[in-house]
This record gives sequence, structure tokens and C-alpha cells, in this order.
Amino acid sequence: WLKLSSAARLRHITCRGMGVLSQDDGASSRACARRDCVWLCCSATLLILGALFVVLGIWGMHLNHRFTPVYNDIDCQLEMPVVRRMWFDGPLWFGMHIRMDMVTLCQNPNSYSVKITSSKSSAFYLGKNRSPAGNITRIPEATLPPGG
Repeated sequence: WLKLSSAARLRHITCRGMGVLSQDDGASSRACARRDCVWLCCSATLLILGALFVVLGIWGMHLNHRFTPVYNDIDCQLEMPVVRRMWFDGPLWFGMHIRMDMVTLCQNPNSYSVKITSSKSSAFYLGKNRSPAGNITRIPEATLPPGG
């Protein structure tokens, strides 16, 4: 430590194990109290932040385990179509209408539900030349539950 002259009236004061040089006027005890408070506040803050980051890390590991892989393909199988009604609006093949129901069974291996919607009707085609054969007019909305 420093060698101090008696004229400077400085002495070595210990604040709970920490060496501090201060004047002998009573301010040293206030400085020690302030330093103790700062160390206590910093330690408590760092301890709380450390615990928060540990909890955040555990939660991140849980989410990673839950959603890895992020997406698995949904497996769908078409059932045989069922003809509900058939009628003609004109001679033979002109204006023929068929109402049939087609059931699709899907398996969702993901850990979250998937909603299937159709925003518009679509056409279907037949033959090598892909000639337009009709329209699909109503596709109901469906929700596939997780794992089901």
C-alpha cells in the first residue's frame, strides 16, 4: 500500500474486506455503506437475470423438442367416390350433371392442428389431352387435429 504522511491525515480503512483510502472525517463509513449497497444491488440483479436466462434456455429447449421437425408431410388417401345423383339438361352428353361425394382421409403427424380451406372452385380434366370435364363447386373446410 501507499506510505502516507501524517500531514495528509489519511489512513487505511477497510470496508468489509476491501481496501479503501479515505479521509478520516466520517465520510468513509458512508462510502462503505454505498459500496456495500451497490455490490448488493448488482449481485441481486445479476442473480435474477441469470435465473431468467436459465428459464428462457429451458423453455427454448422445450420448444425445440416440441416442434422439431417443424413440419412433416400430411398423408392423404382418396376413398372411392359415391354418385349421389345424375341428370341431363339436353341431348345425351350435352349438359350432363353428376353429383358425387369424394371423401379424403388425411393423417396429420405434426404436433399442431392444420386447417384446410379452399378459396375458390376449380376445374377437373380427363384424357390425354386434358379436356375440361367439369367443375368442383364445393369443398368444405376441414381441421386436422395434431397427431390425428
